[in-house]
Amino acid sequence: MSWLRLSFLVLASLFLLLLALSGLLLFSASGNALLWQQAQRMVPGLQGELVSGQLATGWVFRNVRFRSTIIDVDARAIDLRWQLGGVFTGRIPVELLRVEGARVNLHIPDDFSSEEEPADASVVDTAPFRLRLPIGLDVRALQIEDTVFTCPQVTVKTDGLQGALRWKGEIMTVEQLTTRHVDVALADAVLADDPPASHTSS
Repeated sequence: MSWLRLSFLVLASLFLLLLALSGLLLFSASGNALLWQQAQRMVPGLQGELVSGQLATGWVFRNVRFRSTIIDVDARAIDLRWQLGGVFTGRIPVELLRVEGARVNLHIPDDFSSEEEPADASVVDTAPFRLRLPIGLDVRALQIEDTVFTCPQVTVKTDGLQGALRWKGEIMTVEQLTTRHVDVALADAVLADDPPASHTSS
């Protein structure tokens, strides 16, 4: 029976080790710092400072930066609060996503044109890129302060934006959206377009 007792001791030791590692990742500052370092290694172009928080309840970041061929993002601060236990339901319930001082610059590929006819005339798809989440996301409180969104045709500035959103697969639904002091500026090339060619009436 010694082999049975030995097997039990090994399994118990592995279980205790797993609990210790889980506690390290979920609740310790060093464990969460390690997770953030790994995330930056896995996502090229991602940088930032993890100020506080835990994997189980959320994080606070400062000076976050993301660079890619499609989009550049800078944020002075990001406060993310969630309940990790909701993952077992198939969706992540985010209690709060607060972004301050964000600068978002969208790059439209040179070979992208919304005027091109799709292969199937019944399907119109002009999205320059797609992002599919492996798990559902429910953001109950979305707060965006002092943000500038820029693309080649337009620049949008807002002092504040509040709402909620749901994200499932490739579909993001924004709910209860309110804004405060929004400025929209069109690029010179858009303003210089021929008016008869850009306006229709019905």
